This record gives sequence, C-alpha cells and structure tokens, in this order.
Amino acid sequence: MADNCASSVALRYEAPPTPPAPQLLAQGWNVAIVDYQGLGTPGVHPYLNREVAGNNTLDMARAAIETLQLPTDTPIALFGYSQGGGATAAAAELADEYASELNIRAVYAGAIPADLTDTALHIRGSALAGLVGYFMNGLIAEYPEAKEPIERMLSPLGQDFLKLTADECIGATVERWPRNDTKAFTANDLGIAENLRSPELSPVVRRHVEEQALGTKTPSMPVFVTHNALDDVLPVTSARKLVQKWQKAGADITYVEVDTDLGDGTHGLAYVLTHDEMLAWVNQKMGY
Repeated sequence: MADNCASSVALRYEAPPTPPAPQLLAQGWNVAIVDYQGLGTPGVHPYLNREVAGNNTLDMARAAIETLQLPTDTPIALFGYSQGGGATAAAAELADEYASELNIRAVYAGAIPADLTDTALHIRGSALAGLVGYFMNGLIAEYPEAKEPIERMLSPLGQDFLKLTADECIGATVERWPRNDTKAFTANDLGIAENLRSPELSPVVRRHVEEQALGTKTPSMPVFVTHNALDDVLPVTSARKLVQKWQKAGADITYVEVDTDLGDGTHGLAYVLTHDEMLAWVNQKMGY
C-alpha cells in the first residue's frame, strides 16, 4: 500500500527481484516488474482495482519494449501471483481492447482474487486479514464519491485502521492486524466484509466493488491458472468459477489446483508446488 512497498524501491536498495524473475533472467529473457499506480508515484494505490492493475501491467510491457528498443512484435509472457495474479488475469481480459498491438503469448495468473466480496469474507481471521484496509483505501482513492458512504460505515477505530494501513507494507499489516474480523472497525455489529455484502450497502460503493470482479471478458491468449484449495487468504471457489466462465466462453485455460496446508504459509503454496509445471508451460507457449 505505502510508496516504500514498491518493487522499484526494493530493487534500488539491491534486494533480489521476486521469483521467477531470476530464473527468467538466467534464461536470457528481458524482465520488467511493475510497481502499479500509486506505488512510488503520486496518489494512493488503488489496491486490487481490476482496470487499473490490468492496464498498468500492459503499460509496463509497452514501456519495456520501448525502453529496450525491442521489435514491436516481441513475444510477451505476463506473470503474477495473488495481487499480481489478479493483475495479470485482468490484463488478459483487457489486452485486446487496451493493448491489441502487444504479442502476448502466455499469461500466468496464480491465486487470483477473482471476486472481492468473496475474498473479503474469506480473508477474515487469516494472517493477512488487514489487507481489507488496502482495498477500502483504494476504493476511496479511485472513486471519491465512495468516500462518504464508506466513512459512514466505519467506526472511529475503523477510520484509524484505514489511515494506518495506508502507510503500511505487508509485514507491518500482518504484525498489526492479524486474524481480525474487523467488527470493531464498523458502526454496526457486522465486519467490513459483511457490510460489503449487506443489502443496505450504499449503491455507489456496491457498484464500484462489483466492477472489480473478473470474468466479464474472455482472454484471447493461453492462461495458466493455479490455486490452493486450502488457501486461507483467497477462496478457491472464486478461482474455479472464473476458470469455468473463461472455458465456457472458449478460452485456452490450463488450471492446476493443489491441496496442501502449511499454516500461515498456505497462500503461497500454489506457486511453489506448480512452479516447474508452470515454467515449462510458459517456455512452451513462448516457443522455447
């Protein structure tokens, strides 16, 4: 959420790039890592905003081609997991309209947050429960008309929660807000997730939350999706529904599901356990 969470900040201080960038660099690939809007740049980061994240990802591919002076038809693979999986899934849906000139050969989208109300309900009580603050901050930043109804939903403690999470990275959020049901953060006896599902939710907020759902368009390129059935952060049911919707519309989808529990490390297992299969798939689609 905070500016200092940006990938470019970590790289500036010589932190190693996140996987699988090292493996791809070793293969001789060019690798570009996107910060997303509002991370290290003016404004608040609109966390998990479908259109913004998808367009940011596609813009990064454009910027890499231009900066490195590569041929305009350079083959491209998009890779993302969790928040990044939502971004690459959105990019796959938006590419034909927003960046039809890009030669996208393959998309990896792991642990996709496909439905944000389902995600908000599922994440309650997990180590990453505080991430709902990122999403609420992003809604207010991207849709100013949602600010007043969201603030009415919150208690004074809830308003402090949003202010604090706006300046946090994931480590601080896990430390400060783990396993929270957010009921103390609202003006009624419902948590934030239940309020987002409530019939009494402001129509303005409801509309903008619903706009973030994936599955409204169909990817035209092959997509590899993976998810852990026991993921404690992102619900597998939403990923399954998205895959089924894409497949029914004729998309080329490879779906690999794992079923392994590792406590607070469970969320990342779908990447770890499918890494080799995913990388072989990406290389095959890219023609290597």
